[in-house]
Amino acid sequence: AASATQAMPASEQAAAAAAGAGVTAANWYWGPANRWSWHNTRRIFPTAQVSRGNSPVAALARADRDLSKINFTDPATRKSMTIAEMLDTTYTDGFLVLQHGRILAESYRNGLTQEQPHLFMSVSKSIMGTLAGILVGRGELDTGKLVIDYGPEMKNTVYQGATVRNLLDMSVDDP
Repeated sequence: AASATQAMPASEQAAAAAAGAGVTAANWYWGPANRWSWHNTRRIFPTAQVSRGNSPVAALARADRDLSKINFTDPATRKSMTIAEMLDTTYTDGFLVLQHGRILAESYRNGLTQEQPHLFMSVSKSIMGTLAGILVGRGELDTGKLVIDYGPEMKNTVYQGATVRNLLDMSVDDP
């Protein structure tokens, strides 16, 4: 089940601020600074919170299962490990498993909460690729078309000659 979330006590806020004292734009990405910075990216770089809108949130059904003891072979080390061991050794902050629209497992670690923003990085590409695939399958997106065919305001930018496929492949060059 999801962890109960609550406001961070003042003592923990002070500890978090102290933990990030030496973190800068030059060292934020690598450990050990990333343990703090991925939770606090907004304190290092300009960001914008994107509203989800005012519509009600559709709750996902739950089918909670304890996945922690599932054993697998780590592709990097070729050693056997459990999901719990993988979460510990990779310093995973948030873990969510969905199957057929139901939450099978959800946990928050290392100070992350359900409501707290966290750096997404490559997850964003995966979500966009999945959504693009759905639109292509529906015939609503043509990967051979130019980006400006869908967003004319992108004229006179680096995207002017780029196709949707170029964007999906992350192969748009800035001359």
